[in-house]
Amino acid sequence: MSGTPAIRGVYYGDNLLSGLVVPIAPHNLSLGYTRGFYFDEHHDKNRHGINYHYTPKAHAWIDDLRLSYDRQSIKLDTLRRETSCAVYPTFDENCRADITKPLSGYLSERNTYKEQHDVLQLYSQKSFKFANTEHRVNVLMGMDKFDSALRRGDWYSEQAQTKVTNLGGKGKQDDPYVYQFEPTTIHTEHFCKDGFSTQDCTDRNITGYNHFFAIRDHIQLGDKVDLGLGVRYDRHKFDSDDDFTATGKYSNWSWNTGLTFHATDNIALSYRRSNGFRVPAFYELYGTRGAYDGSNAVSVARQYISQLDPETSSNQEFGIGLTGNFGYLEVSHFDNKYRNLITVGEKIGNGSERNDGYHNLQDIRLSGINVLGKIDWYGVWDKLPDGLYTTLAYNKITPKELSIKEGYTKVRTPILDTLQPARYVAGLGYDSPDDKWGVNLMATYSKAKNADELQGVSTFGIDRAIVATQGATKRWYTYDLSGYYHVNDSMTLRAGVYNLFNRKYSTWESVRQSSINAVNPTTGNTARYAAPGRNFNVALEFKF
Repeated sequence: MSGTPAIRGVYYGDNLLSGLVVPIAPHNLSLGYTRGFYFDEHHDKNRHGINYHYTPKAHAWIDDLRLSYDRQSIKLDTLRRETSCAVYPTFDENCRADITKPLSGYLSERNTYKEQHDVLQLYSQKSFKFANTEHRVNVLMGMDKFDSALRRGDWYSEQAQTKVTNLGGKGKQDDPYVYQFEPTTIHTEHFCKDGFSTQDCTDRNITGYNHFFAIRDHIQLGDKVDLGLGVRYDRHKFDSDDDFTATGKYSNWSWNTGLTFHATDNIALSYRRSNGFRVPAFYELYGTRGAYDGSNAVSVARQYISQLDPETSSNQEFGIGLTGNFGYLEVSHFDNKYRNLITVGEKIGNGSERNDGYHNLQDIRLSGINVLGKIDWYGVWDKLPDGLYTTLAYNKITPKELSIKEGYTKVRTPILDTLQPARYVAGLGYDSPDDKWGVNLMATYSKAKNADELQGVSTFGIDRAIVATQGATKRWYTYDLSGYYHVNDSMTLRAGVYNLFNRKYSTWESVRQSSINAVNPTTGNTARYAAPGRNFNVALEFKF
């Protein structure tokens, strides 16, 4: 009798699990092997450059001149592996499909990304008086030549495939079926198919430049008013030899202004206004690859190439500052509007032409408050030790408006998992008058993450409520004790005890790794996001 594929129900020896098989692409997974998932990420970042600083003599045409060149390179190497080859319940990340282990399997996928920037900058500064005003003018100009490369490879699967031959039996307890395994072979399937759908592994590159020029003037109008005016021009160009990577030119102006009114020697009122922009990131220009066949002219013609405008922002801030012998206290309120934020979606009513990919779809408005202060207790009352102080900080951000453009599907409303819960920080410290040593006790309290900020609506034919993650953090607090001692002008000894009372808590910065917006969302046991218990740190710092 000819053999049939060994799929399920057939086991060998006493390992009953080997007969339980689940078809999960691209393999038929035997429950006799532990299913393992491994993500190996290697990040390398290098930066080197040269800087020239020229400070001329007094009354020269310029006060400060700096010329710098920087080369920055980034390399990200991500390898995803799935194993089904270690006998259950053991794990072995190095196992592979093996002819001695029928139905054992292995899957590999590697993504490599490289980015390099060559930045040349010229900065200058000049101070002068004109009429009854004092000016400090800063000028910045330069260029950034960049190169981005995306590689995909090592994308294949292996499985030890075999067939079985029925040697007899009636399937009864006293007369079970008896099978014989035929020779096992390793079947390898490579998924890279250049020019075909999401399996396209063609190398992709983006080259280009950013030329920029900025000027800012800080103007002092008497002893009551300070005025700042600044403007910047940026020109970006992106090129690629890949037909489905977006290219183009972007020209953008941005500006900022600030006004400070010194009502008294101790009170200052301020107002700041600015705008900004963000050109599309490299991954948004690379876009998404859909169901197409590079050898089919009609299919190629229907492909969507990202057509993106810059994201824009408009920001304003009101503030009040108090200063004196007691220290200082600054309170500010800000309101920020973000328009044309880029996300994935598909335009409705475009016939058979594919247009799902990156679009400018989301608008967000945020407001918030910042408080920052320091109290010098010796300045408040000279009976207290000179060097005793208290620090205060508070930050809260509140979403005001969230919206998406109409006429699109496969899109969701903005989910604000990037916003941190409101946080209070207070410290009590002492620095010796000779600056020889100091100690500080810091208390931090964080409110719970607002669950409403993790909810959104996904539109795909119908509107469906979605939640970014089920792991919203509760409120928490902790205490940290740290100190320093200056051994000499070049050497400082620092030490600290963090989470002094060994409290159990999780910060939102960690838990948001489980969000659907994360690169590799990690759900399941949230204990992995717990902050460290009581821990100690000692460091010896050298400065030359």
